[in-house]
Amino acid sequence: MLGRLTLSLLMTLTISSVVACTDLTSEDEETSNLSSEEQACMHDEAAKLAVLKKLHDRYQDINVALADGYKLGVIYNGNLVVNGCVSNLANPALGAMGYHYFLQDRFDDAKIKELKPEVLVYHTGANGTRVLGAVEWVVPKPAWDAKHGVDADAPEVYGQMMMILNPMLNWYVAHAWLWKDNPSGVLSDWNPDVTCP
Repeated sequence: MLGRLTLSLLMTLTISSVVACTDLTSEDEETSNLSSEEQACMHDEAAKLAVLKKLHDRYQDINVALADGYKLGVIYNGNLVVNGCVSNLANPALGAMGYHYFLQDRFDDAKIKELKPEVLVYHTGANGTRVLGAVEWVVPKPAWDAKHGVDADAPEVYGQMMMILNPMLNWYVAHAWLWKDNPSGVLSDWNPDVTCP
């Protein structure tokens, strides 16, 4: 588990120094543009996060995300939800997340793939611009239970069990803050350095 590993340590990791490989077939075409060294490192959690970041760097331009089908909010049970800036109202000291841009088909499929998160999370930057801060994995618990059984363990990403943060939504979620430093940790859900306007 990465705990308080800082983003700078994550990004300075020398990927090519990792020698063990894992099977990448479950991530299919997402890894096709990786070097053989990057593919070889896919068992190491920090190195895998560096690969995840590389695969999503293009979405630092929000227009690229929009062109690829990401939309603010998601349709769930016939309603558009999570279409504003998300902050922790119960404990403001924990910070916020920001604006969630979903790929609806990934959200609907009840699968969790580490290299294919369902959401890009943007925070407010200078002059109100949207700046990419994190990716997020999301799966509604009822869909997960229907696929894996009511007593199934919660899904995991990068060795971390996904949590239900909002009982009203009843979704398993996990974040990776790859573009915005998070004092609480790269894999923390809330970022105290993010605020909503």
